[in-house]
Amino acid sequence: HHHHHHHRVVQVRVWTAPPVRASPVPPPPPPPPPMPEPVILAAQRVELDDIPPALLEAAAADLRILQSLAELDLLAMRDQVVAKLAVANLALPVIPRDAVALTAATPPDTKDSPAGLSPADKNRMQLVEKLDGAADWGSTDVLEKLVAYCAGQGSGLVGRYYGFRWDDENSQLLGVISADEVEHTPPLAFVGLEKIRDRLHKNTEFLLHGLKALNALLYGPPGCGKSTMVRSLLTTFGNRGLRIVEVGKKDIRHMPVIVEQLSLLPQKFVIFIDDLSFEDSEAETWRESKAALEGSLRMATNNVAVYVTSNRRYPVGDAMTDTTREKVAFAHRFGIVLGFGTTTRSQYLNIVKCLATENALNMKEDELEHHALQWALGNDGDSNGLSGRTARQFIDHMTSERRLRGEFVPEEASSGGYSNWSLNWSNQN
Repeated sequence: HHHHHHHRVVQVRVWTAPPVRASPVPPPPPPPPPMPEPVILAAQRVELDDIPPALLEAAAADLRILQSLAELDLLAMRDQVVAKLAVANLALPVIPRDAVALTAATPPDTKDSPAGLSPADKNRMQLVEKLDGAADWGSTDVLEKLVAYCAGQGSGLVGRYYGFRWDDENSQLLGVISADEVEHTPPLAFVGLEKIRDRLHKNTEFLLHGLKALNALLYGPPGCGKSTMVRSLLTTFGNRGLRIVEVGKKDIRHMPVIVEQLSLLPQKFVIFIDDLSFEDSEAETWRESKAALEGSLRMATNNVAVYVTSNRRYPVGDAMTDTTREKVAFAHRFGIVLGFGTTTRSQYLNIVKCLATENALNMKEDELEHHALQWALGNDGDSNGLSGRTARQFIDHMTSERRLRGEFVPEEASSGGYSNWSLNWSNQN
């Protein structure tokens, strides 16, 4: 009996778990042949003369196909179809004539931007007009225009976006701030910081001309406009090919890869590290980042510069640097060091007045100043401090309060401009 029982158990085991036969794994499909690089991407990297003739011929052929599609007379086609169907005595699907009207290339809507077309729109419209007037879309003339467009405005992601973040998982750029958003943002007045702004602009100008630009360190207390100043470079230089790639602290170790990828593109890039500081507890992160960051600061590419903001003149804490010399040496990798002092009372009030005008907040000056100082310094020792950020928060508060009371609806108030970008970006990181 025991034997039989044993036998049965074995049998049950076999039935409940039959051996799984591995099905033969199909061989992986052969990789597809590499796609030839489209002209619009090649154009971003090399001059027209350096693009292989075969590639240009292929592009010309494609353009001619597009041209024949663009020139189809859809109404005539409709009438032919109707006639053929009538002859064959077939019931006619109802195709109303006006459903077939071709929509012409309409210029983008300009009612939002008082200044009219943004430079990005103008570039696009010029290209459309060129195609509109060309007898042959495959002609060298049209190709030259297309290549110039792709090299300047850029095609694909770098054409549509001016501000990027690094997406580590897929090792690629992620568009964060679109060209249109930048083009429709009024330039900011950096009250009391004009000298600093001019130095940063001049250095960025070098970068745009393909000259060696220096890396820049902007340091100063929180809320004094460091990050906003870097991001607002896009309003001034975005349509001339400047792009900003924001790199978070944890992605600094990927910087060599990032710089290498950017060096293949024609646009000029500012790699922006916002609020770089390593506390003593982050020694590990710093060790991982140090070599990558220093390497990138030394890399000689003509189209990439690194701009860093920090609350300290020497971003790296003492515990992490073996010597004070090392701490200073790191700071010296930045050819331009811009110190933002603490905001003075008069500077703060100037910023408040500036923002009040921008937001169409009509208050008597003395009343505005009184409230603004009270907001910043408080009377119960619980103060926000004098800074550009505080000024903006104060204005936002006053504007909302008045709207809530229904005192005014600011028709002419400009949307807070870049001032609110500094908030948007950090939330996405």
